[in-house]
Amino acid sequence: IYRHEFKCITVCHAGAAFTFSSIHKKRPIHQILCHMESGHLKSFSRDKQVRRWCRANNVPIREFDQTGVTRCLQNRDDFSKKFHKFLNQKIVETPTASELAQMRQSRLLDLEKEHIKLHGKCNTPMNPTDLCEIPIEHRGDRIERQYGGETKALETFNSFLSHRGANYSYGISSPNTSWTTGSRLSPYLT
Repeated sequence: IYRHEFKCITVCHAGAAFTFSSIHKKRPIHQILCHMESGHLKSFSRDKQVRRWCRANNVPIREFDQTGVTRCLQNRDDFSKKFHKFLNQKIVETPTASELAQMRQSRLLDLEKEHIKLHGKCNTPMNPTDLCEIPIEHRGDRIERQYGGETKALETFNSFLSHRGANYSYGISSPNTSWTTGSRLSPYLT
């Protein structure tokens, strides 16, 4: 039997700004903390909606650099300098179990206790047996999906060295061309 319950994360199948508004009405949000990332158009649109919501509600939003991704650069001239500065920063120590428990107790919002109702709130992660409920049109495999294994890794590496990498320096910075000019080796290196 599959049993699991979220302990310190709330998952809602609703827009982020809508969900923040629902929480903010009952318990004011003082700031939003997040990390910088590069994503697709849908996540970029969500991020812009959240920023608009933050401005409209006077809620500061702080983005932290966690991987060297730098958003909103006016140009790429200083990217290398900023990236090396990021790499040379001191690594934050992992909290102990008791420190984590204390943080959870002092910082987490108890939605039930606060009587905050959220649209689309999930109490448990998806049960693996629920996967059969995915609509038929979404069950197929993705075109260009990468498959694991050493043979596939070497084929990908060789195709990058022999032809796809020729325009790497020009194509890697665009989501439209990085799919074909990037090395696509990440899945094999992690």
